[in-house]
Amino acid sequence: MVLTDAQLAAMDDDAQLQLALQMSKAGVTARATGHDDDEDDPELRRALRLSLGLEDAAQVPQLAGPKPKPAETRAEQERQRLARRGQLPPAAAPVAAAKRPRPELQSAPPALPVTKKPRLSPAHEWQPYPSGAILRTSTVYASTPQTPSTSFAALIGPPEDIAFVIVQAYVYSLDLFLGHFCEETPTVLVGDAEKMGAGYGLRKSAITQTHELARNRILVIPPLVAYENAYPIMHNKLLLIFSKKGGLRVIVASANLLEADWESVENYLFVQDIPPAARRANNVVLWATGVEKGLMRPRLNGFDALPLPTMLRTKKQKVKSTLFETHWDWRAVRVLLLPSLPGSWVGWDVATRSGMTRLLRIVELIGASMERPGFVVPATSLKGVPNGKESAGKTKPRSNGKGKDKVRDALHAMLAEDTLRLDIMTGSMGKLKPGFIAKFRLCAGGRRDGLDKWIGRSGNAIPDLPCVLTNVMFPTMSTMEGNPRPGDGAMALVPGVGLFEAPPIGSDEIACQEEFWKYIDGIRDRTLTMCDSVSRSGRMTMHTKMILGKLPPNAVPESETESDTEDDEAPPSKKSPVPSPPHAWVYVGSHNLSQTAWGDVGESRAQELRINVLSYELGIVLPLDSAEEVDAVCAWDPKVPLKEYKTGDEPWIQDRHPFFKAIKEAKEAMKNGRLPAGGMDGLAGFGAGG
Repeated sequence: MVLTDAQLAAMDDDAQLQLALQMSKAGVTARATGHDDDEDDPELRRALRLSLGLEDAAQVPQLAGPKPKPAETRAEQERQRLARRGQLPPAAAPVAAAKRPRPELQSAPPALPVTKKPRLSPAHEWQPYPSGAILRTSTVYASTPQTPSTSFAALIGPPEDIAFVIVQAYVYSLDLFLGHFCEETPTVLVGDAEKMGAGYGLRKSAITQTHELARNRILVIPPLVAYENAYPIMHNKLLLIFSKKGGLRVIVASANLLEADWESVENYLFVQDIPPAARRANNVVLWATGVEKGLMRPRLNGFDALPLPTMLRTKKQKVKSTLFETHWDWRAVRVLLLPSLPGSWVGWDVATRSGMTRLLRIVELIGASMERPGFVVPATSLKGVPNGKESAGKTKPRSNGKGKDKVRDALHAMLAEDTLRLDIMTGSMGKLKPGFIAKFRLCAGGRRDGLDKWIGRSGNAIPDLPCVLTNVMFPTMSTMEGNPRPGDGAMALVPGVGLFEAPPIGSDEIACQEEFWKYIDGIRDRTLTMCDSVSRSGRMTMHTKMILGKLPPNAVPESETESDTEDDEAPPSKKSPVPSPPHAWVYVGSHNLSQTAWGDVGESRAQELRINVLSYELGIVLPLDSAEEVDAVCAWDPKVPLKEYKTGDEPWIQDRHPFFKAIKEAKEAMKNGRLPAGGMDGLAGFGAGG
């Protein structure tokens, strides 16, 4: 631990003695961390790093890439923010000379030590992706890389070539993000109300809010409504990089804009370069997250030559389209965008633009619907299915009665014949009720009629599901405990509680509540199969959100026709030509496996389809035509059976680790006034995953 004379003098004798005893008992040197994650808390970090003087004297390696002028230090930024709020604390002690300035917005990383390792390969160079690509973040722990990867610097490219940036993320670290752009580059940043907005007086609101970080850097907090026992968030991870040459780079990822998400924890992303000048794109995600309001501020501040000056419809155009749709050529794009947009969406036309019902529509569009015209549904048999039990899915009707029993039996038979295999990797798990899994499977199978029957069913009885075909990948406690740690003997300090062994890197990004697991464990034998989350590229924490939907090999159309996806939102017609079914499809993005992310499908009072969505999420779906294409993009090895939970295996649950238990104690102490808050009012959201 590096403790300056000024900091030591500021502590009374009892505080010095207590700190010495804690470190003596630990027998190690406490180190600070450069670890960033979704659940960081700026005030906790301030207390750990500034007030208590926990500093890392080692030089923190930077991502490759040109840097603009050095920005303010974190301490000075914190002082300025509190000065604006009238809560200016005493001047912070100077940091070690070797420590680089790390300017941040509001959400700074938590106090988890991270030992940086040298990169295993030279920094990536910028390269074009005209056809799009799914890539892995090039983490330092990828000892056996099996899939293509990229660094953050390589994705961004030369900063002098960039005209404008729009970015959406749950949590930011400005030294990672703004450090890769020229200081004068106009930027619109969309963030979460609690993680980004709280430091600027922007709380959850039903309206879009904006704040000028600088004349050319506008923070946007999109509308979010708070619910009892629900925590909606702005969870999108999107980068739109507008080139001075006219092109547009689109990046949809599972990674936040944090060092750990790009250097230590594995994430996946989709990137594609869109050439200038053509038409057709769906800009509903930008509208929903308030980007248009953010674009107004640079215009008012004199930036008249932005590549995307507005998202309003232009009067000169005869067709109802926007500059975003008409200034770039989207014809080479194979992926389909899958957003979740908060709200209650009623009716098929509207509901199929958000959440799991959007997934249903996408599956229809790529020709993978299990109800598609001419599709031969195979007889239920799972023999030879890897990672499964032969008897799974061979379910029997519960009754031969009439009325409600007949409806229930029909649903039972419909679900029992489902042979779509879903491998789902998630960073957080919600309460996976059988009804949620059933509806998700119907949507993933493109089964519009089946979903209609489900939401109109009688009674609440839920048939057993073909659980062997729903594989949920989430790390076990033993796997997480064996993942890389910040360093031998690295300690983390929780104010008012004590020193603790630092948990594995990225462990605060992976979340499952104890009560949720008890529920899942009780029903998983007839709902889903739990599998460990293991990277094929090395031992590390995986923050990836990926779904692989694999069609049964004998589920083929009776006749093949050409693709017709001109009207993305039009309902399917049995007379319309549809594309040949792919071998599989893959989802990559920000959605965790939870009802909050994917929505809750039901029936409105008018007996129409309705989906209620709480959070902003964003991903893409790409059809895959062969096993080779699957192997090229999959985060796990698709040629090897998944590692099912054995007897005694349980998922990683943060509250079982001493460090996270201490975090809860600190929150409780602050709530009861036993620990000076010091402005640490953001701890409530710590540890929920992202």
